[in-house]
Amino acid sequence: MPTQHSIIAFIRRETQTIDTAIEKAQREMDLMREYRETVIGRLEISA
Repeated sequence: MPTQHSIIAFIRRETQTIDTAIEKAQREMDLMREYRETVIGRLEISA
């Protein structure tokens, strides 16, 4: 049982790291999308 608990703890830590990386990447994509929309809006206004 201790080995199983160690494996479970390891998997939880690793998946938390992956989940955090995914959340950061999604936030960055959202910010890039927002920036792109802002730039396109400025281009349309100045055109």
